Amino acid sequence: MDVVPPELDRLMGQLDAEDAGLDDPRVQAIRDHLQGLPTASEVLADYLEHNPKQNPTTATNYRATLRHWTDRHGNKPLDGITRRMAVEWLDGVSPGKARDTIKRHVTVMAHLWDWAHRLSESPPANPFKGLQQAMGRRGHDAKGYAVFTPEDLAAVFSALRESDPDLHAVALVSLYSGLRLSECLKAKRHAVGGVECWDLEGGKTINARRIVPVHARLAEVRIPEGVNDKMLSVRFSRLRRRLSLPEGNTFHSLRKCFTTALERAGCPEEIAVRLLGHRPVSLSYRVYSAGRDVKALKRWVETVAFGV
Repeated sequence: MDVVPPELDRLMGQLDAEDAGLDDPRVQAIRDHLQGLPTASEVLADYLEHNPKQNPTTATNYRATLRHWTDRHGNKPLDGITRRMAVEWLDGVSPGKARDTIKRHVTVMAHLWDWAHRLSESPPANPFKGLQQAMGRRGHDAKGYAVFTPEDLAAVFSALRESDPDLHAVALVSLYSGLRLSECLKAKRHAVGGVECWDLEGGKTINARRIVPVHARLAEVRIPEGVNDKMLSVRFSRLRRRLSLPEGNTFHSLRKCFTTALERAGCPEEIAVRLLGHRPVSLSYRVYSAGRDVKALKRWVETVAFGV
């Protein structure tokens, strides 16, 4: 027979004396404790441990979504949640959010609910599945990434050169390679088929695994060690506000500039999508190329020029 800790025994006696009902939060907490149900934060920690995310931003998004949930419902076990509770929660966090963000909130909570009930023989219906469709159209379209004007691009890199050399280096790599911020920090730089390349062994998707020849402008540029993509993103946003640039101009806009430059140079789509990671590339093409294909990519990368 399990032994109840003295502190919990005293609390149970106090609640009994108060004739507390089953809907009392203290009674619910004791019930959950005695049943051995993990709290919502414990479910999240266990889920991320067993389902590690390649991109740190994804894990951050999971934590942010759960924080929205616990702000409203507390750090309680993900048990006994009704469809009404889920709808009211999502309705409360939706104002001002893009539809993609709302969809992510629903997806995260559905995954965590399934994880919390994965050992149940007959789990109840997941209250978060299909939730966005059940609520109808919510949220606004996500804002697109705007391409920097030549003047704004020059202002950005002039300011970075003077005030933030680490961010300046990473931004240059993104501008002349099309790599995302997180990709800039984890890409390996080595020769492939006699051409120096950025090698992405893993990325946001399977398609993101690719090689991108190093532009001549980046010959002396090196990615700084010990930098964090989230902090670099924050620093870039602060710079954007300081320079009074449009909201659509984010770090990701540098990748958009690279894409636009390729398009204006007449780069064939089948080349552009491989450079940008929008189409699968075979392992032999990506790593073991004899050099012909990589050199073709190199010629197109070198058509990109920004004057910064």
